[in-house]
Amino acid sequence: MDLYEVSPEAVEDLLNIQEFVSADSPAAANRVVEEFFSAFEHLVAWPRSGHSRSDLTDKPVLF
Repeated sequence: MDLYEVSPEAVEDLLNIQEFVSADSPAAANRVVEEFFSAFEHLVAWPRSGHSRSDLTDKPVLF
């Protein structure tokens, strides 16, 4: 059971990324998308993982 939802806008972004990378390597394109979903699953298990980047933003986000 998935514990996250990917917005329609994010799905569109993922498809665009996959299409762009696929122009050079379809296999790499599939790996990139798989890595995104692995990252989503990691964030479900560890939602506060990451680190702050005060050099990039003063907003309370993690990278």
